[in-house]
Amino acid sequence: MSVYVLLERTDRLLEHLYKLLPDPAPTALFDKTELAAYREQSPLWLEAASPMLEAIHDAPDAWPGLIIESAAPADVVLAHLRHILFVSFEGQRRGVLRYSHPVTASYFFTAEPPQSSAQWFGPISRLGWYGGTWVDLAQGKQRWFDVRNPHAPDWQPPQPQVTFGLNQQQEDALRRQNKEFAQ
Repeated sequence: MSVYVLLERTDRLLEHLYKLLPDPAPTALFDKTELAAYREQSPLWLEAASPMLEAIHDAPDAWPGLIIESAAPADVVLAHLRHILFVSFEGQRRGVLRYSHPVTASYFFTAEPPQSSAQWFGPISRLGWYGGTWVDLAQGKQRWFDVRNPHAPDWQPPQPQVTFGLNQQQEDALRRQNKEFAQ
């Protein structure tokens, strides 16, 4: 089982990574996608060495993003994460899902049980993050989330690659995120 992190860009993320790890070798999630031109805003993907995981657990607010466990090869996991960036919703509309942001993850990945959303988890057997909904943040109730996907060992990449559509529960969860942010 390998552990990776997908970190949201912060002003000093790269500086902190290179202080923590001698050669972190981050990969921009947006590379090799139609968002490649926005590389500077891209979340960063890297293998999670022990010092990285310790830093995240010691100061989770300083390292926003996802902790990802998978038995699949790194290139397969990264390809899946790039694939689920793009979603269809409300029929024919298409958008970008910033699922790596802890607030969005708190709405999206908890909208339904992992069994119902196995396509979104793909080869990911475990997904963790520190955060919560906008209401949780306003009330100071951030916490660790730990979502397990029992279907990861059986997952096969979809052929042909199609943009996944959000179901009604997922759309409702993301609408709730937008509504609560506006309040």
